Amino acid sequence: MAVSDLPPARRTLGLVGGLGPESTIDYYRRILEAWQQEEPGTAPSIVIDSLDVQRALHLVATDRGELARYLLHSLHRLAGAGADFAAISANTPHVVFDELTARSPLPLLSIVEVSAEEARRRGFTRLGLLGTRFTMEAPLYPPVLARLGIAVVTPSEAERAWVHERYIGQLLKGEFREETRREFISLVDRLRRDERIDGVILGGTELPLLLPGPAIAEVPVLDTTALHVAAIVERLRRPVAPGGLRVEGLAPLVQVFDMPRSVAFYRDALGFALVAQSEPGDSFDWCLLRLNGAELMLNTAYERDSRPPAPDPARIRAHEDAAIYFGCRDVDAAYAHLRGKGVAVSPPTIAPYGMKQLYLRDPDGYVLCFQWPAQEAT
Repeated sequence: MAVSDLPPARRTLGLVGGLGPESTIDYYRRILEAWQQEEPGTAPSIVIDSLDVQRALHLVATDRGELARYLLHSLHRLAGAGADFAAISANTPHVVFDELTARSPLPLLSIVEVSAEEARRRGFTRLGLLGTRFTMEAPLYPPVLARLGIAVVTPSEAERAWVHERYIGQLLKGEFREETRREFISLVDRLRRDERIDGVILGGTELPLLLPGPAIAEVPVLDTTALHVAAIVERLRRPVAPGGLRVEGLAPLVQVFDMPRSVAFYRDALGFALVAQSEPGDSFDWCLLRLNGAELMLNTAYERDSRPPAPDPARIRAHEDAAIYFGCRDVDAAYAHLRGKGVAVSPPTIAPYGMKQLYLRDPDGYVLCFQWPAQEAT
């Protein structure tokens, strides 16, 4: 067989599994089934590192820093085994996802970001959330969905306790009882009636095993396992150029005059998350910001003892030569969001080359543009 006849090289998935065992099996089965739909007669390359779910649950309740270290060790093992990117086969460990991303040896694929994008695509405005107590009560889904204008509703305190007990005491042990299924359906029906939810997030990867199907009590379902698996398979199928650079992302570095002011702009107005910084606390000279798949680094332009009392106008003018472009499908929604945050921004325009664009400047004069092909824009 000639080299040109060989199938293209593919990526290898590193799956952090065991959290719990039943959902890991479900992930593996679903990935293989989805792959067969696209490339029958072949199989994807997968490495699974199975962790102790009881230890992980103990750490998520008592020591999030140690949880991050426990998961990070798994990611290093997966990288050493040849994985090109990684995913965690559970929702709850994503409570430390930002910390993991900042320190991981592998690019990570977030179940939360994938699910949020599907919620936006389907036009949901008010979603119920089910999962472990940690998933329902942590700032996990709400802030990501809030950036898209979607509200998240959780059950009452007593109901959250019941859901958590059933999840830990039954589902994680592979017990999927008909009585429990009926009680979950009744809970979703109450959220539909009393809280006016228009969809429900199955924010635990065992939940689709208990509650299969596209709807519960006539409420459309966001099956986070299915959405995560689809994104994993899409990433697995991307060909790798033999011997070429394997770039997984881009993070421009911009020099800023006033770090707190710039962080406030990107985090509070634009919605970026602060995922890494050079020093702990509120005073630092470098940081990494992330919004969905976009990353940006900020660095102070001056040493602390040589910082002038005011920005240099010549330096600000020089920044006009640099521009950062972000892919943004719904440019009109971005415009409304920014106006609501008090950002000075002009209405979107369509460029001669067909891109719908929204321009603004950051506090240091850098040009930012949110754009999407006009014929495809929402």
